[in-house]
Amino acid sequence: MELVQRTDRHDGVAVLKLSNAPVNCLSKETRRRLADALQAVELDSTVTAVVLMGNGKAFSAGADLKEFDRPDAFMDRDLQHLILAQIESMTKPVVAAIHGVALGGGCELALGCHYRVANPDAKIGLPEITLGFMPGAGGTQRLPRAIGLEPALNLILKGNPVSGDEGLRLGLVDAVIHEDIEQGAIAFALRVATSRPLPLLRDKPIVHPNAVGFLDFVRRTVKADPHAPPGALSVVEALAAAATLGFDKGLEIEFDLFRRLAESAEAKAFRHVFFATRAAGRVPKPARRMPALATALVVGGGAMGRGIAVSLLEAGLTVSLLESDGGAREAAANWIRDHYRRQMEQRRLSPERMEQTLSRFASVQRYEEARDVDLAIEAVFEDMGVKLDVMRALDRAIRPEAILATNTSSLDVNELAAATGRPQQVLGLHFFNPAQVMKPVEVIRADKTAPEVLEAAIELVRRMRKIAVISGVCDGFIGNRMMTQYLNQAMFILEEGTMPWVVDDALEKWGMTMGPFRMLDLVGNEVPWAARKRKYLAHPHGVYPRVADELCERGWYGQKTGRGWYVHEQGKRRPKPNPDAAALIESHALKHGIPKREVAPNEIVERCIYALVNEGSAVLGEGIAEKASDIDVLLTSGYGFPRTRGGPMFHAETVGLTNVLRRMRRFAATGHGDKDFWNPHPLLVRLANGAKPYAEAGECR
Repeated sequence: MELVQRTDRHDGVAVLKLSNAPVNCLSKETRRRLADALQAVELDSTVTAVVLMGNGKAFSAGADLKEFDRPDAFMDRDLQHLILAQIESMTKPVVAAIHGVALGGGCELALGCHYRVANPDAKIGLPEITLGFMPGAGGTQRLPRAIGLEPALNLILKGNPVSGDEGLRLGLVDAVIHEDIEQGAIAFALRVATSRPLPLLRDKPIVHPNAVGFLDFVRRTVKADPHAPPGALSVVEALAAAATLGFDKGLEIEFDLFRRLAESAEAKAFRHVFFATRAAGRVPKPARRMPALATALVVGGGAMGRGIAVSLLEAGLTVSLLESDGGAREAAANWIRDHYRRQMEQRRLSPERMEQTLSRFASVQRYEEARDVDLAIEAVFEDMGVKLDVMRALDRAIRPEAILATNTSSLDVNELAAATGRPQQVLGLHFFNPAQVMKPVEVIRADKTAPEVLEAAIELVRRMRKIAVISGVCDGFIGNRMMTQYLNQAMFILEEGTMPWVVDDALEKWGMTMGPFRMLDLVGNEVPWAARKRKYLAHPHGVYPRVADELCERGWYGQKTGRGWYVHEQGKRRPKPNPDAAALIESHALKHGIPKREVAPNEIVERCIYALVNEGSAVLGEGIAEKASDIDVLLTSGYGFPRTRGGPMFHAETVGLTNVLRRMRRFAATGHGDKDFWNPHPLLVRLANGAKPYAEAGECR
């Protein structure tokens, strides 16, 4: 198929359609073909106007990101300097007809056209900031000329697209087409075919009171934000060039900033996570496929059960929430209704949509009230005995063809499946808290889970707009198993005399969203304590840091009790160091004869992060995780690992597996904490010695 298709009409309008399925990415070859097509219509005397649109479901999703890592990626600027300059020099109007999405380079292509029309629900924007870089084909120069400096800044820095309707209000598009986009765009092109001069965004002035002062304020704000994405400051500098320099000079500055960002380690890490997220949850198509899941039962009205119920409602399912306690059942139902009322009050959904969604929700008291559902998910207390009782009850009450799922975060899914008469229809769906917000879901494939059941669950996770990461069965699955070793190292460092806030500060400065002890106080220190106690029984001869147990024995669970590693005062967002915790740490070390030593910030970071790498190698080597990129997706989306570093496995490759190996062996030799843990996993050794990436782990297992 031609990458750019041309259709001529008898009324003089030529329609050019980008045809690079599925979303018309502007690959190098597509850009070349488009340039040829534009030249042909410009030279064709029978053509009076041009409509530029996309074939299929999208105008264009922008650049082909895979090309960014090619050696010749930035040798030329053909979208910016060839195609857009070509359109601006044409003697015939070019109308961009936007349907589906016009994102990144697709949006910049539309901005370079003389006119833009769009369907009301089209999505138009510059989301490059979410991938660690910035617009590089005039987006920072044309957008502020189209909609104003401050709206353009907000749109680019947030990376969120706007609809066609919102684009009309902002001045981004010239008309909204409610009927067929092609026919509407042709009619619009005919109306403007003889209008002269042809409007060019490059010629529009940027009008803003005290633009220099405004941008200087934004610049200082971005510099002071430790969580600002890598491209934020460069966006501000490019917009400053747009506001104070000529258009052509602004283009030069923009592309230089763009190129440096796109080639940076941070942007490469962002792109890795982007592609890893797209690849997560892909499984071979099973011989038999199940119908799409339409109805579900959630057992348990606590915070997790409520969040799962909302997630299922968002996916379009009819949902029943089972809670045996009457007061808890009413509280859960009220919470869900209030959630949607708040959404309506914040204008995130219409009153009609709220009513329609809530009409698919019911709270029930008995299993039999929802026996005909397609899926049942238990979300009760994390105790094997309790969960076994629920799974047996579901097996008895719910129709035999239904899928049964457990939301356990660490328990043996094989044991839960064996308690039913349908183990082939049982799997784990480990949601993260709060379930209605967090993106990742670990889909736990038990030994007897049928392929069609796994596929149906993955498809459901995608319908919830979440990320499905497949895991095998082990204690803690992928994420919690790895984080246990991360937390163990943090605890060992504590026992050696370093205070929790020092550990947190080192890891947060390195890029972790939240340090381990702040995170534990937020989650509740009693949660991992329960898991540790199970582990002590199962593996009594292991080496464990015990200082956290003493904290929990005093009832210092964290934020919920007002005291943990920190003191949490009501009404104050930032907790204060807990001096009693400091005394407890020193007393513990003295009691157990642990020598006090100063642990430098770089050692704190390396021990905690390389613990993730070593355990991740074990998870991968045992086949618990299907691929290393799944680990990276899970840790960046669910555990606060910085996207600027791409996940622990990508980060290890960036540092160099040989260098990681050398540091691990040094930690093993020092004897601090559990020295046996620092014996590198054989997979890591084989990959490092063979100079192979984690992507080739399969052949090294």
